[in-house]
Amino acid sequence: RLQRLRSFSEPEFNRYSLLTIPANADWGSGANGRWSHLESLLCHDNKPLVVWMVGVTRWVNLEDSEKLTIGLRLLSDDETVAAARNSTGRCVPEQAPKELGTLTYANKWVDKRDRTPISEFTEVYNAVDGQLRGWNADQKMNAADIRPSDIVVVEFYIRRFKNKALNKGRGWTAWGVNFDLLRIAQLVVGPGLPQELPPASSAVI
Repeated sequence: RLQRLRSFSEPEFNRYSLLTIPANADWGSGANGRWSHLESLLCHDNKPLVVWMVGVTRWVNLEDSEKLTIGLRLLSDDETVAAARNSTGRCVPEQAPKELGTLTYANKWVDKRDRTPISEFTEVYNAVDGQLRGWNADQKMNAADIRPSDIVVVEFYIRRFKNKALNKGRGWTAWGVNFDLLRIAQLVVGPGLPQELPPASSAVI
């Protein structure tokens, strides 16, 4: 099942895994040179790409925050490289890729017009006991039940944003890239992470 998700593609819905993103994917554009919201989204045939990544949850903050975040350790180096290629590799100027083995994050920011923290991310689904079919409402679960060590699939847009810190001169030349969190599905309930070492033994060895 995990292997199928890693190599997943659904071109009719413009949905791909990290490993199957079309090579000619590019930032969208408006008709006749007019501005469009598509300019901030990675697209294929000028339609926003919906991307899936699968991994082990290592960091999760999906409640009471201005930025909801989930961080995964992806299942292979190939996927980590693909994530970097479509994040730091698409920044302008291009940023140095992270080392293999580091976490890959997807985030959800609150609306800038309303800085009230979101009480809970609600697009979380249980796919442990069966297939994920259309993100059905009856599969929804509480975000608090996603914990470090769970294996999940994360759905996101690849979105660019204006990087004020690096922009120089007139016009806009510096861009950062973010994996814009859409939905999460829990595939495997993990054992949890150890909180502390067991007490030392007094035995002489």
